[in-house]
Amino acid sequence: MKLTREQQILEFFKWLASTFSRQISDALLGKVLLYALHSSKDLDVKKIYTSLASNPELRKRTMFVAEQLIAKGEARGMSKGMWIGKILALDDLLDGKLSNLGHLESLSLAELEKCHSRLQEDFKMRFKQP
Repeated sequence: MKLTREQQILEFFKWLASTFSRQISDALLGKVLLYALHSSKDLDVKKIYTSLASNPELRKRTMFVAEQLIAKGEARGMSKGMWIGKILALDDLLDGKLSNLGHLESLSLAELEKCHSRLQEDFKMRFKQP
């Protein structure tokens, strides 16, 4: 089944490269690439690129979109790391009850921000100055 799905995805990208060049926006190309990557963990990204690279116009645009996606991923990872660091520092000051890095890494940015806010409130309550 996985092989069939991967082949269908690769066929789609071959069709895309042979049919479209200027009609597809960078935003749509990015969404299609993300969809394909999320559809299968074992998908061979090089094969997708090879399919799209057969069209010179799409070759450049695919690399541009891929670089944008990588930059977004790096920024998101750095942001999550910053929130996790803040949480762990506050948690350490509050006796370290939360310090499960694996759990924190699985949280979304919004969940990390909420966790930080709760800890910050706990910190303020515990160390309130008269």
